[in-house]
Amino acid sequence: MAQTYPKSFKNCAVCNFWGGNRQVDTFGQRVTVDSSSSKGKCLLQGGPWKGQDKQASSQCNKWQAWGALK
Repeated sequence: MAQTYPKSFKNCAVCNFWGGNRQVDTFGQRVTVDSSSSKGKCLLQGGPWKGQDKQASSQCNKWQAWGALK
């Protein structure tokens, strides 16, 4: 089941460094993924999870808002 997160959530699905499949809504306020367990690679150079598959619901202290959000 699809999972939607507001732009204020500091999880991987909403992070600029997450390489998973996601969509942003028309207003740039919400991110939708197939499910909270959807996986994508962490793309943060030098980050603690670099290159590892992370679930959309995962979190870390290097989070930055996805550039597609307003």
